[in-house]
Amino acid sequence: MVVISAKKPLPMARNFEIINRLQTHVEPELFSRPGAYDGRKNMFMASELPFGEAGTREVGASSP
Repeated sequence: MVVISAKKPLPMARNFEIINRLQTHVEPELFSRPGAYDGRKNMFMASELPFGEAGTREVGASSP
């Protein structure tokens, strides 16, 4: 699960920018096959992501 937390809802364009950056710059090896994102809450993947035994992975926030 990817959680984008903000004090108020972000515009859809900003959400797409965050997900794109996550897939292409922050964790490109995790997202070797990009997912389809609806701009709000749902991201669809063609295959299960390799999170390992814990089933989660946390990445730090970074400024663009």
